[in-house]
Amino acid sequence: MTRTSQDHWRVTGKAACVALILAACMSGGCLRRMEGDAWQGTTKLRVLTTIVPLHCLAARLGEPHAEVRCLCITNGPHEFQPTVEEARLFNGAEVVIANGLGLEGFLVPMIRGSGRRDLRVIRAAEELAKRGGALIEVPGYEHHGHMHGPGNDPHVWLGLEEAEQLAEIICETLCEMRPENRAFFQQRLGQVRQRLAELRKLAEPLRTTQGAVVTAHDAFRYLGRSVFGPGYEERLLAVRGLHGEELSPLEFTRLVQLCREKNVRVLAVEPGSSPAILARLQESLRENLKLIELDPIETAEPAAEKAFYVAPQWYFERLEGNLRRLCEALLP
Repeated sequence: MTRTSQDHWRVTGKAACVALILAACMSGGCLRRMEGDAWQGTTKLRVLTTIVPLHCLAARLGEPHAEVRCLCITNGPHEFQPTVEEARLFNGAEVVIANGLGLEGFLVPMIRGSGRRDLRVIRAAEELAKRGGALIEVPGYEHHGHMHGPGNDPHVWLGLEEAEQLAEIICETLCEMRPENRAFFQQRLGQVRQRLAELRKLAEPLRTTQGAVVTAHDAFRYLGRSVFGPGYEERLLAVRGLHGEELSPLEFTRLVQLCREKNVRVLAVEPGSSPAILARLQESLRENLKLIELDPIETAEPAAEKAFYVAPQWYFERLEGNLRRLCEALLP
């Protein structure tokens, strides 16, 4: 790669506006003047994560020796606009674990605004790349009002192999910051590896299935590579139009042709997918394709008993749910 990940994965639209607003509002070390402790005086390692998958991994590895919180829970990183309370949480953290690869457009302004030179920031997906992880290159495309690419696909948490590598990076960070708890963190890493091994075993039969899956969100490349192996690009196809975007007659005809050429058997939808487009597509193909839901795991249901927190099992349960739905749709 000849350009940085930030160059590859540009922040545009709403995310860019948020970044500008944050830079203006937080300049001059405003956060340093904020009163109160959003961490409620805990003496545990204060770990702040940006997105739900990283939060669940960090909580599974670090608790009870670490206090783990998450910024983006009900809103994904593209829609995130920090409140004063979230800024205080950020300023009080000892380490921030982010995804990187340009996913969090708000991150750099928050770092600058905090005035914290001692704040450790881990961009886990970028660390994965430095260790030889095989990141997936994608072309530029627009999705839900924000621009992806061109560059490295940031949705690494959806790949089973990548999830294990992310866990290793987080574990190493915890061990470096609290070496007295190293044995505990490493034991927990073993448990995470075992859980992911079970998910890989669940996905094994998908390698020998036939037919392709069309998705409405171009976020599942790492998942496709994990379950379908080499040549996954022919098995998992992201197409424009399933969310109800305006398609010309020619574009719709091309979509129908693609489904026929690739032997599409399954349509993977998300909340917001257009019933009208799906019905038209099935009618044109003269086939009742199976509909399943694939979760990009970008948002979650927050825990009722603790602010800025998600139950650690959420991420693993959602990964398993994606795999089971693919198995039910593709296996005999």
